[in-house]
Amino acid sequence: MKRVTLIIIALTSIAFTSAIMKEDGRAGATASPGETSCNTSSCHTGNAVNSAGGSIVIDAPTMPGWEYIPGQIYPVNVTVARTGVSLFGFGFEALRSTGANGGLLSITNAVQTRILTAVVSGNVRTNVVHKLNGGASPNLHTFTFNWTAPVTGTGIITFYAAGNAANNNGTTSGDFIYTTSQIVTESTSGLEDLADNYQLTIYPNPVVEIFDIRFKMDVPEFVEISLIDLSGKVSAAILSKALAAGEHTINHQISESLSPGIYFLSIQVGEDVMVKRIAVL
Repeated sequence: MKRVTLIIIALTSIAFTSAIMKEDGRAGATASPGETSCNTSSCHTGNAVNSAGGSIVIDAPTMPGWEYIPGQIYPVNVTVARTGVSLFGFGFEALRSTGANGGLLSITNAVQTRILTAVVSGNVRTNVVHKLNGGASPNLHTFTFNWTAPVTGTGIITFYAAGNAANNNGTTSGDFIYTTSQIVTESTSGLEDLADNYQLTIYPNPVVEIFDIRFKMDVPEFVEISLIDLSGKVSAAILSKALAAGEHTINHQISESLSPGIYFLSIQVGEDVMVKRIAVL
């Protein structure tokens, strides 16, 4: 009786570890704000995230300059690579600075990919993930799908992706996890017209210590202003309050801890969103 029980336990264990390795991908593990990557105690462990020897790259060949036109459909490629590996997985999402979905994701290869969702910080986030053995190919695999850009005035969107270069040993240990992100901005033609409507100016730019944000509103509106880095993370929440109609000047002093570089200033007035690129020296 004991021998039969041990055999059953052993077979069950083998089936379980095999299922772990060969299941579909899961949502909510792209390392975006509020999420971890797949390199956690309950998932794929054993190597540091973004270990040398492999990579993950996001590419949108019909979106020059990472600037989207509202409502347009863009093919997106996510390539995970590591020499000697023959099984890859991934997860991808497109988010607004609020953590909500930005645009619409859709499947173009139902054999390799599928749509899943995860609730993160109160937002139901849509992810494209790999399907069972959907990333089986030597040394690298490219997953493809479509992203439909959001409506006019949405502003900055950030793509987040995590990839798994799996050792295919039937367990969750020894795999390599890679993460990346890419910020995409709304086409400046429409945004410039919107900025003109509000007489929006940023001065000075480049910024050393302090800059002014000046704009005019015809009616009272709720205004949110944020400074966002190139990864799509909010570096400074500058303003979030209702303002009266009229001219406004908002002064902001750059934090000493903020690294020099290029940032995006997101100004939302009611339903209108404007984005300005600024340089911090």
